[in-house]
Amino acid sequence: MYEEVNNTFERALVFMHKMPRIWMDYGTFMTLQCRITRTRYVIDRALRALPITQYHRIWPLYLKFVRQFDIPETAVRVYRRYLKLCPDEAEEYIEYLSEVGKLDDAAQQLATIVDNENFASKFGKSNHQLWNELCELISKNPHKVHSLNVDAIIRGGLRRYRPN
Repeated sequence: MYEEVNNTFERALVFMHKMPRIWMDYGTFMTLQCRITRTRYVIDRALRALPITQYHRIWPLYLKFVRQFDIPETAVRVYRRYLKLCPDEAEEYIEYLSEVGKLDDAAQQLATIVDNENFASKFGKSNHQLWNELCELISKNPHKVHSLNVDAIIRGGLRRYRPN
């Protein structure tokens, strides 16, 4: 039965490949089937077929899909693609990395946004609060965060955020 519906979606997409609703329904239906590779292929095709102005309708589906299954390597690659389009969503990516235990990657990403003076937190956090989060992540997980120069991060933060 699933294959019949999948084939119906494929036939509909022959003529309606620029319709985001068809892609969204197809991607949701594929997710329900738990066919990871095929679902990823469908959503990637949607991103190639639709204009960039319609991406905001597909990306939430894609992110929900990769978070739903235990596929952290794929999820990291998907998030990296997503951040190229929406760099202001970096905090969501950091949260995901922390959830799956990729603390070194989370610390690197957090250090990147702390260094970016133009970054505006979606959660209303100041640069100082983000730096504190980075320091806390490093101090609580010293053996898991190894690719950053911790001394330079702490000294730079103390110089930048010293009290007046």
